[in-house]
Amino acid sequence: MFRLLNVLFSERFFHAFLTSGDQLSRRELDQGGSTFWENIATAFSEDNVEFDALISPDDPVFEDIRASQTVAHSAAKLHKMWREVSGNFARAEAGSKKSGEHGDDFWEYCGGRADVFYLHQWCNHRGAGREFCSANIYSDDEDDSQKEGTSRAKKGNRKRRNSSQAEVLAALADSVGAIAAANETSEAQEATWKEQALLLHDKRISHRLSMLSDILKRTNSNILELKTHILEHEDDSDEDEFDAESLLAQERGKRQKLRDQILELECEVIANVNAEQVI
Repeated sequence: MFRLLNVLFSERFFHAFLTSGDQLSRRELDQGGSTFWENIATAFSEDNVEFDALISPDDPVFEDIRASQTVAHSAAKLHKMWREVSGNFARAEAGSKKSGEHGDDFWEYCGGRADVFYLHQWCNHRGAGREFCSANIYSDDEDDSQKEGTSRAKKGNRKRRNSSQAEVLAALADSVGAIAAANETSEAQEATWKEQALLLHDKRISHRLSMLSDILKRTNSNILELKTHILEHEDDSDEDEFDAESLLAQERGKRQKLRDQILELECEVIANVNAEQVI
């Protein structure tokens, strides 16, 4: 579940997730999900360190969580997992709003579910998506046939959900309204829009670079500890309690992937600078 949330809130999928990721028809779900969730399923199984890392690894709630562990799931399965956690998140959010608490005490309303608290952490980290993620309309024990057969209750819930989705779309529109409202057709406005889009993109790249750099630092530290351990035990006659050489090789492979991703992002920044000069 934690890896799924990392994928959904990643730079690659977050915008599409808010605008269309959870707006599937019943027919699409019966056929295994939309293209969006097929893409999520593919990314979920990728060997990608960005999806492996927790955004708040030092929080004791996530002490035993390993987002790097992957199991292949279908698009429909992943969407079902999302509906489950979003339903629990909706209840926690309602309890939090009722009490007036929105800070660290949110854990008290999560029913002991670390995945719900992690979704809360992602919404805080992104500064967006809370209304969308809490707009759940189905109870946990409803199956698809029950959902199709529900009448008035379903219509009322759907109206509330549509209202929440409309609020999300309105918020997205407001974020660009100040730029687009002045003169949508003028060349000057188009240039301003492109400039703002590049600035926003650079900000997101900066966040990813910072996150990957932090992971790289921890990986380098792990490599140093493993090398020290191997040197200290190279003369021991007893077999080591764990395969330090194998772990060292894995960490070195991980370090190289991190370096490659950081280099790719740095090249993207350079390309953006060139694009800004053209504008």
